Amino acid sequence: LAFPSCAFLDEDGSLIVADTNNHRIQRFAPGSLEGQTIAGSKDCKAGSALNELNMPTGICRDPSDGSLLVADRCNSRLLRFQATSKAGTEGSIVAGPELLSRPWGLAVHEGKIYVSDERNAVVLRLGGDASQDPISPEPPQQSVAQEQPAPPPEAPPSLQVSQAAEAETTDTTTKTAAPAKPAVFTVSGNQHELD
Repeated sequence: LAFPSCAFLDEDGSLIVADTNNHRIQRFAPGSLEGQTIAGSKDCKAGSALNELNMPTGICRDPSDGSLLVADRCNSRLLRFQATSKAGTEGSIVAGPELLSRPWGLAVHEGKIYVSDERNAVVLRLGGDASQDPISPEPPQQSVAQEQPAPPPEAPPSLQVSQAAEAETTDTTTKTAAPAKPAVFTVSGNQHELD
């Protein structure tokens, strides 16, 4: 391993590790000291194709389908790999450079994906509706260009939720881009406009 930046235990007891500087995600079966590459390059090579990674950092399982989410830091994207992925398997883009600069950490909760972006100094939530968010009394905004209202006095600025942009996803069966529903929300950090 070279700069293992994130790890989690899978349901079967395997240890899943983001082997950041080797540009891959490794799976260590229970009791094994030898890893198997489940995403990225088995030869530790950086790349930008959908079957390659460039300094992956955050990783987690999406409990809805068992897929593996990977923050592909230097490619400025968030990828989804099938639960049965192995070295060379193509992932699908969940969010790309139109939303992310240097994604780092990931979490999934109640169908929403949370991704931190170290360069933009924000945590984004992919999915959901701000009008139904318990930490946001403000209705969702309709346009990134609109000025963001100040949060009410009882809501700290770090918890203000605002609609930032619509994400694009790739349909893995047809390889066509389609607008994602739901939208992307800034849940913590600096409010910023996305070009």
